[in-house]
Formats: sequence, structure tokens, C-alpha cells
Amino acid sequence: MDKLNKILWVLLIGLTAMSFRDRQENVITINGTYGVCDCNGDTSPIFELTLNDDNTFRYVRQDAPEGGVDVSGTWERSGNTILLSDFPADVSIHDKWKVDEQCLKSRKGFEWTKLCQVKPCR
Repeated sequence: MDKLNKILWVLLIGLTAMSFRDRQENVITINGTYGVCDCNGDTSPIFELTLNDDNTFRYVRQDAPEGGVDVSGTWERSGNTILLSDFPADVSIHDKWKVDEQCLKSRKGFEWTKLCQVKPCR
């Protein structure tokens, strides 16, 4: 009986220790260019978000209600959320994106946007 108690205690301590370890998320590489569709030879994208390896981004949107938008800044990832920052304060853009497999999704008011990985238009 004493041997069984020792085994149970070791098992309990081992399971408890494993529950506090850091869990590694299955991180998907998200760097790249996301857009509504490929450019098909055109060099000016209608809506494009490029996330660079150095955590900088370029956001280009030609169909914005307030006119053309072309801004750059930095981005950071927290779980499956991408936050865009350090862009001019007078520009209103989708600055919070959710990673959805090979696409990014965002909502700003009643406007929902989904951009999927595409070839860069440049």
C-alpha cells in the first residue's frame, strides 16, 4: 500500500508540473502580402496589406471612402491578433486583424474585411 501511495504522489506531482509549463502555439508565419485579389499585371493595388519580417507594414487602399490611403508603420502579433501601430494619427485604417489560416480578417464599424495572401503588385 505504501508503494502505491508513492506512485500516486509522483504521478500527481508530475501532472501538476506539466500543467504549468509554457505551451507552444502552432505559430503560422504571417509575413507577406495580403489583398483582395492578385493584381494581374497592374502595379497599383486596390487594397493591400504587406507585413514585413522586421515588423513593419505597408497599408494601401485606393477604394477608401476618404480617398486613397498609403501608410506605413509597425505591427505586432499577440496570439492570432495582429495590431498595426505607429502610423499617422489622422489616417483611419483597419488596425486590428485576426489571423484566419492564409487570410487576415478585420472589422471596423459595420465594415468587415478579409484579405488573403496574394502576390505583391510591385
